[in-house]
Amino acid sequence: MLTPDDAERLALAAAQPGRIGLPGIDALAAVLMATRRLEDSVGSAAVLAPVRQHLTLVERFVIDARSAVRPRLCRVAADLALFYGWLLLSTRQFDAARIWFDRTTEWGLEADDADLVAGALSFKGSMAYYLEQPGPMIGLSHAGKRDRRSALGQQAYSAHQEARGHAMVGDAEAAARTLDEATELALRAVERPDGMPSWAYWYDGAFFQSQQGAVYRFIGAADPKRNDRSIAELEAGLGALPPGSRGAEWAAGFRCELAQAHVQAGDPDRACAIVADVLDIATGTGSAYLTPSIRRVHALLRRSWPDLPAVRELDDQVRALRSS
Repeated sequence: MLTPDDAERLALAAAQPGRIGLPGIDALAAVLMATRRLEDSVGSAAVLAPVRQHLTLVERFVIDARSAVRPRLCRVAADLALFYGWLLLSTRQFDAARIWFDRTTEWGLEADDADLVAGALSFKGSMAYYLEQPGPMIGLSHAGKRDRRSALGQQAYSAHQEARGHAMVGDAEAAARTLDEATELALRAVERPDGMPSWAYWYDGAFFQSQQGAVYRFIGAADPKRNDRSIAELEAGLGALPPGSRGAEWAAGFRCELAQAHVQAGDPDRACAIVADVLDIATGTGSAYLTPSIRRVHALLRRSWPDLPAVRELDDQVRALRSS
């Protein structure tokens, strides 16, 4: 959290943006990390405006900085731009998100930070997923793992996402091959957690297991055994998440994948129970990120079990969600 000393350093830096030093930059990084943790519990929409204000200040610092601290400042600025891009993606402001992922790349390249550049590419791949564009999803995710200077966990994230793209288009062979690569990278990353950048704190074994389950969910639409594997991996991964992450929007997104896997397995009651839990998170955070996934699973439930009481109980809640 921001200490009184950090607050004083930021106030002094704001008064003289061209003279920011390492203590001021460290204070900026502390604010960013605290805000990331806060977003896990309150949702993206709640922190969007304050992060934009923070970013406006940091932009001034970057423009005016000319000293030896500039590379460090650009790294923190790129980290902040990546986070703001995620917030925009999560609130479905895709054009604006693309601009800030581009800015992440610009500042990340200046700072020579391979993790942030790879992170921007992988988040663009995530955006392609939400836009239902599997071609760019596959290509950008592949690009996001290309630089072997980047952290193993970042490469694993991109490889899992690439595998999901292959599964989306029905290329089970490419999905399985890329998933094997992702699994190996994830195992190596978990063995070396000190190699992960601080901003990627959620890249742990539970997260990667959930990613794996999401890939199997797509393959499982035509393969019951793979669908069973999806349920097992998602339940294990979600169950192992640290308490601070379980209510995060991205974790609830994996719960939607689990609900759909139960639909594919012919278990509507379990799917409805999971959707009800996700609805609580979506309602509490005003989440635009979760709305399309909830609507998709609910539509599948209504198509196959329109008269099931558990499905009908969801109708009004899903209808009340703000349109995406």
